[in-house]
Amino acid sequence: MEEKLTKVTSWLKKVFGEEPIPFFEVNPQTVDILYELAECNESRDRDVNLLIEDMKEKAVEYKADGEINLFPAFLVLISSNIY
Repeated sequence: MEEKLTKVTSWLKKVFGEEPIPFFEVNPQTVDILYELAECNESRDRDVNLLIEDMKEKAVEYKADGEINLFPAFLVLISSNIY
């Protein structure tokens, strides 16, 4: 449980930044739930970062080919949480 708690604490610090981490009861169940949430969140962050990098590469390619740049539309899509 200590390894999971360490990861959860690190993730919560990253999520809350300068804000204090809200109190939560430290027991096996809450740590397991928060650990799974952290894993899902980090996985989604990696996926989004891959999509962003892919769109940046495509934007460069489209620009080089003289085609329409779709990158601004992608940013709107991300900001609206439609993906």
